[in-house]
Amino acid sequence: DDVESRGLGDVYKRQIEYYSLPVSAGTGVDLDGCEKGMLEVKKTQLTLEANFALRVSGNSMEPVFHDGDVVLIASQPSVEIGEIGIFILNGEGFIKKFGGDRLISLNPDYDDIPLHDYDSIYCRGKVIGTV
Repeated sequence: DDVESRGLGDVYKRQIEYYSLPVSAGTGVDLDGCEKGMLEVKKTQLTLEANFALRVSGNSMEPVFHDGDVVLIASQPSVEIGEIGIFILNGEGFIKKFGGDRLISLNPDYDDIPLHDYDSIYCRGKVIGTV
């Protein structure tokens, strides 16, 4: 007699926003006009902290995040240096480690992305884990 058979499964699940376009772990993905839906996830401390989820595209954040992973994001306007966030840089979305004056890939095969005064950049949130 498990929880699902008693009809209590929904108590242990929650819905979070899920954006249809992936965030790049590479050279950038245009997020303009991105549709969003809902993703049902198991209710855990991590998923309770998440405001939305995105799919990773590319391998620049390996070995921590892989192409196709769904990452959980806590919405916040900035992250500390060394933390991994979701950034919109000149209209393209990235998952990267924040380096203050640059966005950093974990995979050494990828160069850092320097940030300039003329760039349009904002942080969508901190990556707190994967589904």
